[in-house]
Amino acid sequence: MKSLNRLLRAWPYLRGVARGVTRLNMRGLSRLATPADDAVVRLAGTDLRLVVNTRDVLMSKSLLWTGTYERHVSRLILERLKPGDLAVDIGANLGYFTTVMGDRVRSGNGKLYAFEPDPGNLRLLRTNVAINALENVVEIFPVALGETAAQIYLTNLDDPNAGGRMTLDSEAEVDGHFGKDFSRTAVASIAWDEQFPDPAPVALIKIDVEGYEPRVFRGMEKTLRAHHPVILMEFSPENITRSGKTDPGEFMQWLFDLGYKASGIDFRTGGLYPLGSSWDALWKFFNEHGSGDHADLLLEAR
Repeated sequence: MKSLNRLLRAWPYLRGVARGVTRLNMRGLSRLATPADDAVVRLAGTDLRLVVNTRDVLMSKSLLWTGTYERHVSRLILERLKPGDLAVDIGANLGYFTTVMGDRVRSGNGKLYAFEPDPGNLRLLRTNVAINALENVVEIFPVALGETAAQIYLTNLDDPNAGGRMTLDSEAEVDGHFGKDFSRTAVASIAWDEQFPDPAPVALIKIDVEGYEPRVFRGMEKTLRAHHPVILMEFSPENITRSGKTDPGEFMQWLFDLGYKASGIDFRTGGLYPLGSSWDALWKFFNEHGSGDHADLLLEAR
């Protein structure tokens, strides 16, 4: 099952290969012949650059082969984000979406807040913000977002940035889920509404925190109610149950009750499936069009 999940998570990379040489970033591809820990890749169709880790089997490999990552999510971000907007990247990783979003809002004095607690990803994130001259646009927070200020734990993986890192509240939880010998990193978490009690209207949130989304959104409930920012999120029922400590249906109903409606994003075609505020419709989409363990969702105000 773990091997299947890893294969499914690598789908953006595999899909890029299948689409053929017309979409290959040949400069990035040449780096694969002599891999080093870091390599520079230019994002397809832009003047933006990213430093990636060539040992990363997921995001960096996709960027090296195709010059992009999760093309369907990137397109929706660019369609809904305007110059001058305030945006938030929660789980910023090495900075791909941070760079794309920051470049989009930089004209018009826009702002992007990027949250990334993992030390390895944080190094690349800071580097990528700097090489794209986004220091005045992007503010990086080297912490996790959650319900309140606390110390929490990220589980570690053998491969750098391979995805699937769980966020758990205590070492006892890590021990219970993965065993006492499983590596973990203690990180700080903060709550958005405590950090920003009266923020400017947030236009868009991209979030991918492997099931910790319910904890993050409870900590920013006031902002969600007040501004109803567009949300692009990964929906993983198993991870939401384990890491978010919430029933997935109850979590989504909570968002619907805040005034949101959902659309499912077909990861193969990028097409949108309007789901309204219906859990039954969302669950059907997940089972029919998800990638196995998760589906991508677009949430907007009703």
